[in-house]
Amino acid sequence: MIECEIKYELIELIFRIRFQEDSQQHIIESKEFPSDAANNYLQ
Repeated sequence: MIECEIKYELIELIFRIRFQEDSQQHIIESKEFPSDAANNYLQ
């Protein structure tokens, strides 16, 4: 399962992708752009 979310922390946006692989949960974040988080997921 893959989840995407946008979180507001104080005055910043955090774009986050969560996914599970081999019983381990992974989180990829970007404070710049949603596409940065997506590109990091694809690498």
